[in-house]
Amino acid sequence: MFPDLNAPSTSYYCERTSPDFWAEPLNATSSLLVVLVAVVEFILLWRRGLLSPSVIVLMVLAASIGVGSFLLHTYATVWAEIVDVVPIWSFVVVYGLLALRRFAPDSFNLPFASLFSLCVMGTGIALASGDLLRATPLAITAGFSGSAQYFPASLMSVSVFWFIWKARHPSLLKLGLGVGLFGLALVFRSVDMRLCETIPTGTHFMWHITNCVVFWYLIEAYASHKLPPVGSASAPRVAMPGA
Repeated sequence: MFPDLNAPSTSYYCERTSPDFWAEPLNATSSLLVVLVAVVEFILLWRRGLLSPSVIVLMVLAASIGVGSFLLHTYATVWAEIVDVVPIWSFVVVYGLLALRRFAPDSFNLPFASLFSLCVMGTGIALASGDLLRATPLAITAGFSGSAQYFPASLMSVSVFWFIWKARHPSLLKLGLGVGLFGLALVFRSVDMRLCETIPTGTHFMWHITNCVVFWYLIEAYASHKLPPVGSASAPRVAMPGA
């Protein structure tokens, strides 16, 4: 049977104490910051002549994440949860493939990278929908405020970063900051329900704010460095300790 799309969302947040539209003012408004970041970065990159079709796709996906998150934290229904989840995993997969192609072309293998990305996306969506959460020990899922769905994204982020580190690409610092801040954002998301009694608003809104910086660094790093010319051996290298 298909799920009732108008049923209440399976996701729970500390700030929501009623089914009202504005029951999560901090979570809802902070969601839209991603849209603002995408618009501002679009303007800045356009002025620098760094826009490309792939950069625009990443920005549209980032803005879609903000819109989807806003709908989830206001309507709080199953359909809003789907609208929230799909852009997130689309961004993870698309950015992972584009970043490997641009920053580590020597390590890029399209069939393998595509298969790995689809597995990560499928696992993430399944976890988000609750299909796998029921098979996961409750102590793991409940203790992380539903953040278990992002563990596959963490795995992909670390994997992509490792390949780029091997290529010693100049964007390594910005990408490293993006990956590190994503880890911090996950902490804010994971402790949301645990800190309800101490922080009535919860910490989920900090997940949104921190991820705004993550998107900025990731898209800036991708847009700032062009794809190596056809026939070049590899991406530009920078000196690293022990290299």
